[in-house]
Amino acid sequence: MPTSISVIGNAGADPEIRKTNNGLEIVELRVASQDGKDKTSWWTCKFLGNKAGETVAKHVKKGSSVMVVGRTETEEWEKDGKKNSKVVVLASDFSFIGGTKSGGEKSADKPKSAPKQEDNESSDIPF
Repeated sequence: MPTSISVIGNAGADPEIRKTNNGLEIVELRVASQDGKDKTSWWTCKFLGNKAGETVAKHVKKGSSVMVVGRTETEEWEKDGKKNSKVVVLASDFSFIGGTKSGGEKSADKPKSAPKQEDNESSDIPF
């Protein structure tokens, strides 16, 4: 039975985009969420031909902080005579959370500030 779920975490890679034989676009996003300090859970989130998937495909990059909303579904397949399964999120919506990652500018790369002036010119500043 499907269960509603919200997954909050970081994109583990750029989204993968593919089309089915009948033209349905599938956008797949792998999201890593933290379950406490030392445990990471990986979620496969699939957007099936919806506007949210189009936005994910255009704007989400590896490392982006996101929240994905959808319902769970179990995918089953057989390989080499062995039955396999995994839980995926059939995503209906998403949003960015937090800020974006910056390039990590080093303090040595930042311009040095000008020395403070000791005269009364600062009294002309209105704040």
